[in-house]
Amino acid sequence: MWGFFEKKPVFDPSAQTFIQTGEDFQSNIKGIYLAGDIAGYALLKSAINQADALVESLAADIARTQHGGDYDLVIAGGGAAGLSAAMSAKRLGLKYVVLEADRIANTIRNFPLGKHLFAEPKDEPAGGELWIGECAREEIIEKWESQVAESQLNINTGQKVADMKRVRKPGSPGPGGWLIETTTADGSKYLSARAILAIGRQGNPRKLNAPGENLDKVRPRLYDPGKYKGKK
Repeated sequence: MWGFFEKKPVFDPSAQTFIQTGEDFQSNIKGIYLAGDIAGYALLKSAINQADALVESLAADIARTQHGGDYDLVIAGGGAAGLSAAMSAKRLGLKYVVLEADRIANTIRNFPLGKHLFAEPKDEPAGGELWIGECAREEIIEKWESQVAESQLNINTGQKVADMKRVRKPGSPGPGGWLIETTTADGSKYLSARAILAIGRQGNPRKLNAPGENLDKVRPRLYDPGKYKGKK
């Protein structure tokens, strides 16, 4: 799987994954794979590399499958891993779609303004086509938006994945007659030969149910420290 890399992306064994996976990053549900932070690759460069390598490893198998689904590959999440997977899928001629609950690079958008990002690990070669470099938060968002536009990636924003499961293909009782059905919060369904979960692990901030927490001036995250300079 890693033959086209000088070095396999660094996996952090202490990073907890939410779904059981094997060495090929397949979950305990056959046909659904993990990429990026949810697979234990929290660093941006490693997430990009791992997602690119994953799609490379799946492409030949998908090409041999007469699956009859809407897509060869459904990618849940439009962050570093999801965008990298999408660019690889397009390069390899796969019919794919990215389903993003909010906006692309949403986790990075929620970082404080001006936050400096590092292209770590430095000794790991960059793989895939998604740009990565040491820069400010704003620069990487601008570069990724530009790449998405130039590549004309097939991304559906505002599509939060609510369910992803293996279903029997109608009229196919044999062992190969299975598809992955992805359902979004609005009830839309996508049938594909394979699916990749690249949703990250940030989640939604917990609220305290305290009086006043829903006021416009209350924020669950620190976006711009400069706004609060000299204030109580």
